[in-house]
Amino acid sequence: MNITGLNFTAIAPQIIIVITALVILLADLFTSKKSILAYLSLLGVIVAAVVSWYIWDGTDPMFQTMAVADGYSLFLNLVFLVTTALSVLVSINYLVREGMNYGEYYTLLLLATGGMMLMGSATDLMTVFLALEILSISLYVLAGLNRAELKSGESALKYFLLGAFASGFLLYGIALIYGATGTTNLRLIGQSLARGG
Repeated sequence: MNITGLNFTAIAPQIIIVITALVILLADLFTSKKSILAYLSLLGVIVAAVVSWYIWDGTDPMFQTMAVADGYSLFLNLVFLVTTALSVLVSINYLVREGMNYGEYYTLLLLATGGMMLMGSATDLMTVFLALEILSISLYVLAGLNRAELKSGESALKYFLLGAFASGFLLYGIALIYGATGTTNLRLIGQSLARGG
């Protein structure tokens, strides 16, 4: 892998979302007003959406052979970002009303969004797996966020166990595909299967 040739433009929206999540995690230490964190989340989502729109010019930049910013992935980015923005807006009052106004909610929501965005732009099975784990681990914690409810902890544990088994099956399938085709790149796998090899 040529480290100097990495094109970070292809994954710029995902990087912005992850950096925003980390900033919110740090800002949570210094503020007691959690609505500020919600608006910081919205700011990061808007910046990522603007960057996604800006790089949507038909050049399809690639992050080596691991991720691509083509029309399909950028459209999915916008869908995920609009959904996240709506989720943040809806959750501001809901979290206060339910007594679980935790700052880490916004961090986990943004990390899950980053995982979804990375999965939409993935061109390699290992990137798909990495994105799925980023998404899943954030959702495990979000499922159990309501600490006062026993059902919330139960659902998080069940989701975690199901996800652990599913990850094992996915990795086994990736290993079988790699053994059959000699690659984890989706385009090369398609070419190998088209040849009947």
